[in-house]
Amino acid sequence: MTSEQIIGLIITGVIVLLLGALGVIMLTGRGAFLIAGFNTLPKEKQARYNKEKLAKFMGLILLIIALCTAGMTLGLVFEITALWIAGSALLAAVIIFAIIFANTKIFKKDGGGAE
Repeated sequence: MTSEQIIGLIITGVIVLLLGALGVIMLTGRGAFLIAGFNTLPKEKQARYNKEKLAKFMGLILLIIALCTAGMTLGLVFEITALWIAGSALLAAVIIFAIIFANTKIFKKDGGGAE
C-alpha cells in the first residue's frame, strides 16, 4: 500500500465511524434536529411529526450507509470489484428508498399527507 492509499483508508475509516456514531445516536430516538429539512421547519410543523420514529429511521439508514461505505472501501483496498459494485448498488438503492420513504405520511402524527 502506498502512503496515499493509507491516508485514504484512514479518512474513509473516520467517515464510517462518524456515520456509525451518528446512526447510533439517531437510533436512540434523539438527534431529529440533525435531519436536514426537518430542523428548518417551524416548531408548529415539527410538532406534527413523530420525531422519535423519524430519528430511528434515519439512524438505521445512516448505519446502512456506513456499512456500504466500509464495504466499498474494503473492495477497493483488497481489489475485490464485486464487493465495491455490491456496496455501490446497495448504497444507491438505500438512498433512493430513504428519500421516497421519508417523504411519506408514515411519520406524521395525524396520519395526513406529507407537505
